[in-house]
Amino acid sequence: MRKNLTPKKELNLGGGQTKIPGSANIDLIKTSAVDIQHDLNHTPYPLKTNQFTKIYCYDILEHLHNVIKVMEELHRIGRPNAKIIIRSPHFSHMNAYTDITHVHHFGFFSFDYFTDNNKWNFYTKKSVRFSYISRRIVFQNGLLKKLFEWFFNRHPKYYESKLAWIFPAQQIDVVLQVIKN
Repeated sequence: MRKNLTPKKELNLGGGQTKIPGSANIDLIKTSAVDIQHDLNHTPYPLKTNQFTKIYCYDILEHLHNVIKVMEELHRIGRPNAKIIIRSPHFSHMNAYTDITHVHHFGFFSFDYFTDNNKWNFYTKKSVRFSYISRRIVFQNGLLKKLFEWFFNRHPKYYESKLAWIFPAQQIDVVLQVIKN
């Protein structure tokens, strides 16, 4: 039986020293901002099923060893229709490769594997599904952001296959919704 270690309805996964108001922080290293100390590479997390309405995953998934297991765990602890808010360096950004703690790299289509819109969605149990609320490729402020961000997000396959290494993006922002039957 999992404990309800926090009465909060929002979770900041791997928040480190960053505190999001109204959310519980879970992280490996205990800081003043961390409410629950836990190694996120080890599942299951010490959290109740259907506990959270919103889970923030800011710059954490790229550090974790088994993204599939983590997504299954987010599905378990998220309530039906919970929002999973993900931010990660885009695979074309230099930080995606220069940070030696990164073990995964993400692009526009990376989370398709957890939806019903992908023929490769068999990596997780059929009951573990999400739907997209939004997703976008984000560029640093400047000329690219002003001129190309809109176009590249309208044509992400073309961008990532032909232009990503010429015009590298900064990050990928994804909002998923937990689907439970």
